Amino acid sequence: MKWSGVVYILLLLVAGLFLYTFFWQAGSSETVELNRVVRLAQNGEIKKILVRGDQLEVTLMNGSKLTTYKESKLGTLETLERLGVGKAQLQKIQVEVAPPSWWGGWLNVLSAVLPLVLIGVFFFLILRQAQGAGNQALSFGKSRARMFTGDKPTVTFDDVAGVDEA
Repeated sequence: MKWSGVVYILLLLVAGLFLYTFFWQAGSSETVELNRVVRLAQNGEIKKILVRGDQLEVTLMNGSKLTTYKESKLGTLETLERLGVGKAQLQKIQVEVAPPSWWGGWLNVLSAVLPLVLIGVFFFLILRQAQGAGNQALSFGKSRARMFTGDKPTVTFDDVAGVDEA
């Protein structure tokens, strides 16, 4: 079967996507609630905040990293101010805004479309294999057997051709 190489490549892509999704981002930092970040900011323990959309990557003074999420409609500093962090404490924190990852959106689209493509390829391969087997795999409802009934004579014209009694 010449499609087996394509199937293996697709399986490797799916495995790589799952490994990236589950392990790469999970090990980079601890995810915490926004209230904990507010307490850390009030205590002056935050060195830097990197903003990526609604995700905040917080770097502490000791070098450890935390991840949290904020409301999408409010700015980062406005959110922290509303939660009780003073302006003097906010001025000590370095805030950077990073553009969203260009392929993060593609991963979302790929993770939604790839299962459908794999199911389609699977059915295509199954139907192709079924057609190669004498086209009989999907014709199980079409029996070629003829019904035999005892009340119908089985004599044909060739049997009686030339007989005077017929």
